[in-house]
This record gives sequence, C-alpha cells and structure tokens, in this order.
Amino acid sequence: MDTLRSLEEASAKCGAVLLAAAICLSSAAVAQVEEPAAPPAETVTPTTPEVAPLEEQKIDQFADAYLAIEQIHADTAAQLEKTTDSEAANRVKAKAETQIIEAVEQSGLRLDEFNQIADLMTVNMELRKKIANRVQQRRKS
Repeated sequence: MDTLRSLEEASAKCGAVLLAAAICLSSAAVAQVEEPAAPPAETVTPTTPEVAPLEEQKIDQFADAYLAIEQIHADTAAQLEKTTDSEAANRVKAKAETQIIEAVEQSGLRLDEFNQIADLMTVNMELRKKIANRVQQRRKS
C-alpha cells in the first residue's frame, strides 16, 4: 500500500491519472472489479444515473490499459523495494507515472476517456462486471 500511496503522490501533478492509478493499481480494487461486494443497506444509493452505453471497443481498450498499468505497478513496486535513496525512488515513481500515461494512450484511449470509464465503474456494476470479464479473458490468453 505504501507503493500505491507513493505512486498517487507522484501522480498528483497529473490529476487525471490519480483516480485511474488508485483504481487500477490497488490489489483491493482488482478484487472489487472481479467480485464486487454489496454495500451496507444504509449506504445504497437510490439509482444509478443514466449513462449512454459504452462502445465495446472502449471497454477492450480499457481492459488493455488496465493490464498494462497492473504490470507497471508490479515492476515499480519491485524497483521501489530495492531502492533506499529517496531521489532514486522519486525517479522510479516519475517513470511509472509516465509509463501509466503512455499505456493508456497506447491502448487507444485518451487519458480523460480512461478516467471517465474508471469513474463509471464505481457506480455501474454492469460495466464493472463487463470490464472484469475482459480483463480475465486477457489474463487467460
């Protein structure tokens, strides 16, 4: 979790990446994406706002970016474990931030599109399940 917090701090200047990094890099978020838990009854929101259906291509692109970011996180965590120098750690974090942005763009999504989809996943369980299925399919191949 310290690594995630460090990545979030490094991403602060790139606010659009912050939410995406938090969602995509957290192992807890992976579990939530794969198996969403029902919130306690007192916190259930009445209805989900109506949203236009997301194109299948965008869902595929998001899943691709998600997996790339997941790998960046794993690589960065391993590098940070070996690093004792704070300047070197900051360079590793900055590189990870750049790689995350590049991974999103290489998937074919704009950064703002990626973050909008990540936002939608927090309120749209159907979309969350669909993306989780795409991620699982890609992991198996």
